[in-house]
Amino acid sequence: MNKRGLSAVIMTVLIILIVLISISIVWLFVQPAIIKILRGNFGGGGGGAAKICIEANVVPINCQETETGYKVQVRKGKGVELTEIKFGFELENGERIFFSQTENLPENFELRTYEFTVENANRIATASVFGETSCGFTNPISC
Repeated sequence: MNKRGLSAVIMTVLIILIVLISISIVWLFVQPAIIKILRGNFGGGGGGAAKICIEANVVPINCQETETGYKVQVRKGKGVELTEIKFGFELENGERIFFSQTENLPENFELRTYEFTVENANRIATASVFGETSCGFTNPISC
């Protein structure tokens, strides 16, 4: 019987076990931090800010040039009630102009159109605000 072949198999199994145990130990330390971030304490209830921003975010759907500026159509996801939408226009010269909308905000899965007096806009992005939580700007769309 060849004892060398057997020791190589045992060594491989031991290395695999050590790696699995190491991964488990790291996960035990990292998991509570991840759960805390995702659950958060937004508005005194479940669902962290990151989850809310992903689910309920307002995204631009369409941007059309008009005689006086641009019409921007947005859609809200599901979830928490909006308190504000921030609109960021990137102009042809690279300058950025920002607007805030606090009235006539969309409900869940609703489309709304807003008009802005802006000239020479290349792209538009939106950012949602839910109470004290302000989400980052979405990926911009072309105008």
